Amino acid sequence: MNAFPKLISQANYFIVDQLLDSKNADFLEERLLNTVSFPWFASFMRDDFSSVGKSKWKGFRDHPGFLEGPQLCHSVVFRGKVMNSGEFRMIKALRCAVSQLFDSAQLKIERCKYNLQFQRPGNEVGKFNCPHRDCAAHQIVMVYYVNDCDGRTHLFKDENLSILESVESKKGRAVFFYGDTLHAGQNPIDSPVRCVINMNFSVLTDNEIGPTVPA
Repeated sequence: MNAFPKLISQANYFIVDQLLDSKNADFLEERLLNTVSFPWFASFMRDDFSSVGKSKWKGFRDHPGFLEGPQLCHSVVFRGKVMNSGEFRMIKALRCAVSQLFDSAQLKIERCKYNLQFQRPGNEVGKFNCPHRDCAAHQIVMVYYVNDCDGRTHLFKDENLSILESVESKKGRAVFFYGDTLHAGQNPIDSPVRCVINMNFSVLTDNEIGPTVPA
């Protein structure tokens, strides 16, 4: 994974605007938000409908900014296995754009899912969902913003929840950071919905051999 350090700052994250051209960005927004037949599924985390399971709430739920809530999801890749080959083909342009960003490297995608959040009572500026880490430190997290909205992604410096960066949800934008970065989404306040594509992946070198998802 040599390409990532070239792109990040000392803060260990980077933001790319217009990761996709307008045609492909419009296509994703249209498919996920303006198609009545698209299947969204309630995200039941074993013990509640929430963005992450309650087992991760400990240590954070008493923070004044903590505001968890339900979300809808659609899994495309889970634990390296393609769950929906049709949707995997639909995000080919996105996968290619990410690969090109990393010097046309081959990606080992461990997880990819769509997330959809709505307004919720009690929300206000400064609130955020449960802070969590997505995956291993050597992997990379990408959050791609499908639509313009006022629900942000917060990246935290540490367990004290000092904010490192608060990323605005801007259509076509993507933020990349290491898998062990503590972060949280945020339900929209004024916008009707917040829709993102969340991908966890590794960048393979020529010397690495391992299972990868199909093209």
